[in-house]
Amino acid sequence: MQHRHSLAKIRGFSLLEMMISLALGMIVVGAAVQIFSKGLGATFAVQQKSEMQQDVRGAESMLVKDISMAGAGLPAGGIALVSGSGINRPVYGCDSTTGCVYVNKGSVNFPQQTSGSNTTNYLYAIIPGYALGPTITTGQGATDVISLTSTDPNLPLSNYAVTFTGTAISSAKFTGSVPTGSPKLNDAGYGLKVGDLLLLSGTRSGNSVYAVGEVTGVSGTASPFTVSFANTDPMKLNQSGGNNGLSSLVSPSAATSITATRLLMVTYSLDSVTDAAGNKTYRLMRQVNGQTPVPQVEGLSDLRFRYDVYDTSRTPATQTQTTDAFLSTGGSPNLIRQVDVTHLTIRSAVKGTSGYQGLDIQTSVSARNLGFSDRYGGSYSYSH
Repeated sequence: MQHRHSLAKIRGFSLLEMMISLALGMIVVGAAVQIFSKGLGATFAVQQKSEMQQDVRGAESMLVKDISMAGAGLPAGGIALVSGSGINRPVYGCDSTTGCVYVNKGSVNFPQQTSGSNTTNYLYAIIPGYALGPTITTGQGATDVISLTSTDPNLPLSNYAVTFTGTAISSAKFTGSVPTGSPKLNDAGYGLKVGDLLLLSGTRSGNSVYAVGEVTGVSGTASPFTVSFANTDPMKLNQSGGNNGLSSLVSPSAATSITATRLLMVTYSLDSVTDAAGNKTYRLMRQVNGQTPVPQVEGLSDLRFRYDVYDTSRTPATQTQTTDAFLSTGGSPNLIRQVDVTHLTIRSAVKGTSGYQGLDIQTSVSARNLGFSDRYGGSYSYSH
């Protein structure tokens, strides 16, 4: 009897007890897995949002810098481009590799100003591109484009004297030298490249003469270098004849003391890209002059601008939140005093769900290199 009593004491759990324990254990493990899974999802969402913020803030920083530099080193009032009878209208959003396909799969005409019977194409420090981009959301309409131009102080082209042979404008000799430590014209990193825009300035009868040309070739290992301006440039800036183009430097008489400055015409727009699964997304592209655009950030869903202008011909003189700075109704981009980035929007799908999380950045940037009016103490005009 004592022996049986000892065996009863060491007997294990019953089947019912084991099943109850197993069920309770599974509930606890299941709850832990669910909590862990939700924690991972929340961590991913936070990480994803942090990366989105970092990406779009980086793009915003570059955009703000380019807006604030617009107009630096440019002649006051913008630069007249080749114009006149028989001249094709110059365009931007092009490069020598692919052609004119970058702004909403196409190109954009440079703005024009009409005075009497003359219509002149212009390159301005800021060129609004209202509704010239792709339409992402039908209810919101087309997105915007913006172009911002300044001069490049890093390449000392002013150290070179520029000479054309006779009345030919297809190429020019650049003769001179730069200080020790400064990049030469043919420097592999900072030198001239095909697609660069040059502002050429000279003197005729005591007056300044300006023209813009697109570089189509650079040759030579030492001074003098030969820079080509072929008539077939994608942006149509090198056309011979007409007014204000390269021909104005050699006709009716040759301008003297011609020097060159590299321009930095930066164009921002949205471009679509389709992945292997057939999903279309949009990215912010930054194109400098006639170079191939470089993507800045992916996952954009909107890009829009407004412009504050100061126009004494309007009442009130200060006009805010205009979508194209009155360019479509004969206004001048020279009157832009501030650029409002009203929407720089990024969004990304949340992993494991059908939803999205996004970030919309808004900011205002003063165009510090353009003229401005002191509405309290009088009008002033500044140009660097």
